[in-house]
Amino acid sequence: MSQFSTLVNLHRQYFESGEPSSLKARKNALLTLRKILTEEGTKITEAVQKDLRRQPGTTHALEVANSIVEIDYFLENLKEWSSPTYVEKTLTTALDTPMIQKKAKGVVLIIGPWNYPVSMITLPLIAVLGAGNTAIIKPSEMAPHTAQVFDELFTKYYEKRFIAVIQGGVSETTELLKERFDHIMYTGCTPVGKIIMAAAAKHLTPVTLELGGKCPVIVESDADITISTKRIAWGKWLNCGQTCLAPDYILTTPQLKSKVIAGLTAAIKEFYGENIQKSKDYSRIINQRHFDRINTLLEKTKAKMIFQGGEPDRDDLFIPPVLLDVEHGDIVMEDEIFGPILPIVTIRDLDDAISVIRTGERPLAAYLFTRDEKKVSKFLDDTTSGGVTINDVLMHITVDTLPFGGVGHSGMGRYRGKFGFDTFTHERAVLKRGFFGEQLAAARYPPSTPAKEKNMKQLTGTRRPVPKLVKNYLPTIPYLLMGILLGFLLNKYSTTSSSDWVDSIKMGYSKVPVDGKVNFRRYQRKLDRIEKNIQNKLFPIKLEWLLWTLIGIGLLNTVGFAPMNTTIDNLTDTLEYHLGSTIWNRLISVTVVGTIFITVSVFLIRLAFTLMNYYHGWLFEEIGKPVSLSTKMFMVVVQFVNKYTTFFSFTELLPWQPVPSLNSTIERYLRTVKPLVDEARYEEIVQMSEEFKKNEGPSLQRKVWLKWMTSRNYVSDWWKEVVYMRYRNSLINTNVGCADVIYQKTTENQAARTAAIILMRLNFLREVFQKQSFKPITLGGIPLCPNQYLDYHRTIRLPRETSDEFVRLPDSKFIAVYCKGCWYKINIFHNRRLLRAAELEKALQGIIDRTPDPVEKEPFLGALTAGPRDLWARVRKEKFGSGVNAESLSVIEGALEIIYLDEEEHCYDENDPSKYNAQYARALHGYGYKLWCDKPSVYMFSKNGQFMSNAEHSCVDAMVLVHIREYIKYHEHFSNPYLPDGHCRGEIECVPTAERLKFELDGETKDAIDEAYKFSKSIADDFENASIIFTEYGKDFIKKAKVSPDAYIQTALQMAYKKDQGSFGLTYEPAVMRLFKDGRTETVRSCSIESCEFVNAVGNPEIPDKEKLALLRNSCDKHQEYYRNCMAGKGCDRHLFALYVVSKYLQIKSPFLDSVFNMPFALSTSQTPQHQMPEYSKALNKEKDLFWPAGGFCCPEGSNYGVCYTISAPGDCLSFHVSSWKSIQNTDASRFLGVIVESLRELHDLVERVES
Repeated sequence: MSQFSTLVNLHRQYFESGEPSSLKARKNALLTLRKILTEEGTKITEAVQKDLRRQPGTTHALEVANSIVEIDYFLENLKEWSSPTYVEKTLTTALDTPMIQKKAKGVVLIIGPWNYPVSMITLPLIAVLGAGNTAIIKPSEMAPHTAQVFDELFTKYYEKRFIAVIQGGVSETTELLKERFDHIMYTGCTPVGKIIMAAAAKHLTPVTLELGGKCPVIVESDADITISTKRIAWGKWLNCGQTCLAPDYILTTPQLKSKVIAGLTAAIKEFYGENIQKSKDYSRIINQRHFDRINTLLEKTKAKMIFQGGEPDRDDLFIPPVLLDVEHGDIVMEDEIFGPILPIVTIRDLDDAISVIRTGERPLAAYLFTRDEKKVSKFLDDTTSGGVTINDVLMHITVDTLPFGGVGHSGMGRYRGKFGFDTFTHERAVLKRGFFGEQLAAARYPPSTPAKEKNMKQLTGTRRPVPKLVKNYLPTIPYLLMGILLGFLLNKYSTTSSSDWVDSIKMGYSKVPVDGKVNFRRYQRKLDRIEKNIQNKLFPIKLEWLLWTLIGIGLLNTVGFAPMNTTIDNLTDTLEYHLGSTIWNRLISVTVVGTIFITVSVFLIRLAFTLMNYYHGWLFEEIGKPVSLSTKMFMVVVQFVNKYTTFFSFTELLPWQPVPSLNSTIERYLRTVKPLVDEARYEEIVQMSEEFKKNEGPSLQRKVWLKWMTSRNYVSDWWKEVVYMRYRNSLINTNVGCADVIYQKTTENQAARTAAIILMRLNFLREVFQKQSFKPITLGGIPLCPNQYLDYHRTIRLPRETSDEFVRLPDSKFIAVYCKGCWYKINIFHNRRLLRAAELEKALQGIIDRTPDPVEKEPFLGALTAGPRDLWARVRKEKFGSGVNAESLSVIEGALEIIYLDEEEHCYDENDPSKYNAQYARALHGYGYKLWCDKPSVYMFSKNGQFMSNAEHSCVDAMVLVHIREYIKYHEHFSNPYLPDGHCRGEIECVPTAERLKFELDGETKDAIDEAYKFSKSIADDFENASIIFTEYGKDFIKKAKVSPDAYIQTALQMAYKKDQGSFGLTYEPAVMRLFKDGRTETVRSCSIESCEFVNAVGNPEIPDKEKLALLRNSCDKHQEYYRNCMAGKGCDRHLFALYVVSKYLQIKSPFLDSVFNMPFALSTSQTPQHQMPEYSKALNKEKDLFWPAGGFCCPEGSNYGVCYTISAPGDCLSFHVSSWKSIQNTDASRFLGVIVESLRELHDLVERVES
């Protein structure tokens, strides 16, 4: 096997692997070629200069730059060109899909010429690579320096099996042509073209030949002679006449000849000077053989020499520009000259000129100079050539949207742009048919009958194109309708009610078989949910509106005024052709077309509503000032649609969280760190930010934009994954908890309180998910994203190595109960109904009254979830993956709720804050073992009925948890669920038996429990907290100061932190981002330049109180402005976080981003909202005894303090919960709480002094 056979086989194997044909590989190959031309362009042009003595600048403009533009054109359109082309249908294929598939041909041979040794290789190569082929390139041996450079560069940048360069002469080319290629591209002379075509014929290989020819130029009397002759002279003597498209001869009238000669002579002297041989812009003949050929023409011609720009010099390969006055039969008119000789032939008129052209072979190009459009039309109609340029020469090859190629003896085939792509692409005919409509094909099957023959004649005898709209939509109508229905179902069960659609096998849970009646009830509930979901999918359009619209379209169609009336008529005609004339055809057509019209209308209206929600001007309206017209209009629309909403109506209508600009984010960030660092460090950060904006920043920003375009929220999923799921420490640090309402009178019966709250929570979930009876959660009437309720319901965080997994659970009908170290399971359904509270109370009381019999270490199982995540992941996989342990664990993890029945008592005592602090501590760390950190629904009840909770934080923010707690608080107060003796109301029909869960804990499991408990207990022991109900004043007084209550408290916290630590610290406060799809939170950096100015001033006795109050208001205003910008998607932290994630994923070092995330938040704060439910808020606001201090959280890692505060809705008090770690020096939760109270009093006194 020859070396060429081996090389071709190597290419063919690589092509058949499919790798070069992928869209990604094609683009990468083109980008690599672009890199070669841009970075190695100087080396290429210098090689051409050595071969042709052509100036590098000229080569770059003519060949290199032109190729780069071609590459860019391919990259811009390659995806579209590579995609299948769907073609027109006929009635016989109306239900089918006819298309043209674009397939690469395979291994392509490119044989290049010497006269344009760069572009005549790169331009075909671009098309070859763009079409997905491999290429073997044979440059001309007559341009050896260029061939050598190409060999070196392509070997450096490409694999040999993809692109190979073969150097050599005739013998190498001859051997190469013996191989079988899938396409051959040749640029050169006609004799060699014939040889190549003959060689290709042996293998039936298609060829593209660009062969040149005698390109005529006609100059008419109405042309601008000066411009025309200058353009002709440039095209003729460019590359010393060695251009396949160069004008070969001029045809003009006797009256114009002298003007043409004068114009050409003047142009030659202008271009090359008096001594043409010394001009750097005049190229040379390629070699002595070609020199001798052209010189022989000059010796043999009988033409009169009109102009000669010097004497030929064989040693210098110089032949000057020559003008000849030629008769038509002269020797120079026989073949293409391909040199600097330009004959001028005299003709009578345009007809005579066309006659001269038509006597010869068809040229590669033809040129006409005239202003007369009629002459142009005649010229185009009566001549044939590869290409035409009017009033110029050569320039049609520069247009990448035009094909370049010859015809007849000047070549065959074409390339450039899309035409090149098509040349090296096999267009495969594909017809995809389904199994629908078989009755239409019945006529083709034997046995033949007259009826079948008639039907076949109707179908095949006349071509019947399907009307345009019908051919596009008819095959998709059944799929469209099915898709809409399936979309409702899948979306409903994958989001709103995922329970029955979860892959329970993955979790190791099995669904309990149910009887037919239960199945019927289940399906009935599903249908109810489907109905609600359809309403949500159509919102803000009501279903009845669409039905009336459909009826209206039908009525309007009868009088010819319906939307898409022509389409309805065409579809009716089509149906009548196949089914006969019936009234049903018209009804079907109206229904189908009306459904399409309605679907598009609903889509556009919903899109408009989504875009409308990008308006955030309402956030920035100032209280006490007139509301802007745009906000009024916005609120009118929102309030109107709010009248008929369900809880999930706005789920898909909220806008996507925007990606801020790089400059605005960095500017906002720099402003927040300025008061926290010294001047030198600040300048260093500014310098790093400038480098970031110049270097890696724009690239990272583009990746974030790509994430925005391909996801519902560009940062929320990354936030959950990086901040929560990959967190390997104890979840005690990240979970949130709450204590009981302090003044509300309920019951001290532990079992009764537990039963009532369990059922209230389940009723809440039923109202949200099944009935969707609640109004959407809004902020000032503006809808918030409800998807966190989906994540909260029936979900769990499962431990995994490296990164935990968030999983939705299947339906269950039981709760898991922990009491006195033992675990139990209680079914809370009886005869297809939920238990009554009194029944559940009895079951719980039975557990409380039992004598505990825990196995060793069973009481401490919860410590596994509170310990290191990798330890829990390993133990769960190895010790709880099968057997009795797996069954019992599946009950705990799959339970609707996890309930802890404590043996301790808790209460709120105004005179002893430590009692309420202990209740908070119980909720947050559970002593290291009395909590299940993986679940968002873990409830604890003290011996005297006090209610606490703990929630896994990755899936849900505090607002959702508070909402549920608010519902429970309302119904405990207003629904009167307890009897005077403290027991639950209701009859007792049955009492479920509590099932004792069993565990088999071997020595390794016990050791793992001990290890986890040791770890979690150390955290619990290190925890310290303090809380207070501050009753001296509330938000009513704060509003007198004309500032935001939240901003006021944040300023007080800055005062307190400065007093406590002696310096300012980076402060975290979460802003709600649920105005956007899947929004979570954004960081409000509360320690600002303005707040620091106020804090520094407030203790200065020399500054007047009025000035201090002005500084306070300025600080609060700036805080509110920052907060509102965050809510509108213009914060900096989440954007910087997304950039940071991308940089780490792509392993891009960024000193600026590292500096951002190496600065910890010294103070972490959060305000818990009050009374979010519009249905209940008015009633709750009237009841001061229902004030709830809400939640708390453990001090985050890296912070000195964690502060959770609540502003009472009635307006007369505040609450604070402070957490810290004993192990952190110079921190004390009680001390800091005292400083907060002191700061609140100072602010109060300041406002009082100024206002009085």
